[in-house]
Amino acid sequence: MVIDEDNLEPVANRLLVVGLNPAWQRTVRLPSLAKGEVNRALSIHEMASGKGVNAAEAVARLGGAAGLLQMAGGTTGRLLLADLERRGFAHWTVATAAATRVCTTLLAEDDQSMTELIEPSPRATSREVEELRRRLPQALADCGSLAICGTFPDGVPSTFYAEIVGRMRERAWIVVDAWRCLREALEAGPHLLKINAEELRGLTGCKDGVKAARCLFERFDLWWLAVTDGSRDAFLFSRSGGWRYRLPRLEAVVSPLGAGDTATGAVLQGLAGGLGARTDFADRDWAGRAMADRAMSRLFRFALAAASASCLGGRPAEFRREDVARLEPLVEMTPLS
Repeated sequence: MVIDEDNLEPVANRLLVVGLNPAWQRTVRLPSLAKGEVNRALSIHEMASGKGVNAAEAVARLGGAAGLLQMAGGTTGRLLLADLERRGFAHWTVATAAATRVCTTLLAEDDQSMTELIEPSPRATSREVEELRRRLPQALADCGSLAICGTFPDGVPSTFYAEIVGRMRERAWIVVDAWRCLREALEAGPHLLKINAEELRGLTGCKDGVKAARCLFERFDLWWLAVTDGSRDAFLFSRSGGWRYRLPRLEAVVSPLGAGDTATGAVLQGLAGGLGARTDFADRDWAGRAMADRAMSRLFRFALAAASASCLGGRPAEFRREDVARLEPLVEMTPLS
């Protein structure tokens, strides 16, 4: 539903996903993909997507609800909003003159490969940025946990994410799932940066993950750094140590699209206290940072199980909670020496 800002009912510890750059997703399934040849599709599916939408979908599948702050326009934007309404997502959407981008994903069944065709993001106008700033206070009201997902569109100031982090750091848990144009946002001090291994190398220039983590902790006031690498080992770093996670082997991968976003959504839901006894982040009065580190290490293990389960579904962030429960014990968690 579109938020009625004049009749907004405050919700304690509300979850918010800032995903300014959504996409209309076209997923094309093929028996195989041959470059330079005619490729006939087995099926095509279209839906609202993008890092923010996928993270919010993961929250919903775990029993929560996250509002979306985003920008959308044109025919594809109308399709996106209609799909969000159908799925019951609350959202603050700034209408743009330019059409929402289309992302086309090609899934080849023979080798389980995924090829993505991503259109350029539209540039936001000064009027649209002004409207985004007008809606921001209502979107952030009573927010207890928020995720900032993806690169912001051209035209949005590079300081926009930093403004959100600076305003909310003492009021809410903040997850950043992005890596380009992030210096100002990281300087403002989000609690967790979630990034993949390639992005971490691009951000720090370090090939070694431990050195890259040390570099980020020296430069920025982060609590945690979470690093994923597809089906390869994932890592969680804190200032006092870290953990390696070996993911379970999946026999039948249907689509890995949105797996990383699923992990972000699962972390967000856990930070909001929405995963029962597994974590309790609702009370920020910690006896010490070590307690928070242990809780986050368990939460990230759960998030990786959710990400693995999403690979068994045919749509981004689509998974069954029973699959998450089955896979979580199979995620091997080892402290780093």
